[in-house]
Amino acid sequence: GINTLLRSPYLEDVHKVGEYDVAFVGVPFDIAATFRTGTRFGPQGMRRISALYQKYSFEHAVDLGETLKMCDVGDIFCPANITKAHDQITKGVAHILSQGTLPMIMGGDHSIGYPCVRGVAQCVEGKVGIIHLDRHVDTQERDMDEIMHTCPWFHATNLANVPPSNLVQLGIGGWQVPRAGVRAGRERGTTVLTVSDIERIGIDKTI
Repeated sequence: GINTLLRSPYLEDVHKVGEYDVAFVGVPFDIAATFRTGTRFGPQGMRRISALYQKYSFEHAVDLGETLKMCDVGDIFCPANITKAHDQITKGVAHILSQGTLPMIMGGDHSIGYPCVRGVAQCVEGKVGIIHLDRHVDTQERDMDEIMHTCPWFHATNLANVPPSNLVQLGIGGWQVPRAGVRAGRERGTTVLTVSDIERIGIDKTI
């Protein structure tokens, strides 16, 4: 059938995902959040609101349906265990990307950044880069548990082909940036730009 998500086919057989350019995949997981859960409902919310939108953008003069074959592969099963759920997420992302299809991942709390990058790293020859847009650095080693929503980039940049120097964080600031995360980023050579930094140097230099 046709899913509401940009009116893309709903793919029941994930083994056929290689027939598409882009695959939307849900990751309904939020048990690694320390505050304000509910992002497990994100994928279904995005699918529901997408019923209002078309594939055509007048402003950009682009019709995605003319240039991309897109599908929705549904949600990755996420058991109520952080490590086991992250393993499932990595397997799902790696399967999609290994077939030559770009995964468009709908989460989910920020902890899923780590297993998603781990899945990408398995399919890439060479180094992987991360561009992270947020107010929080999410680079501390632990926060109540080893792999929480505040820790994904610490663990992701421990992967062999994801060096910390390839992590660029944009928009960081405010009163919820743990000093332990800042210290880890400085020691490991990540790039952090605050909103003030971006305003000062301009968008072109930021890019």
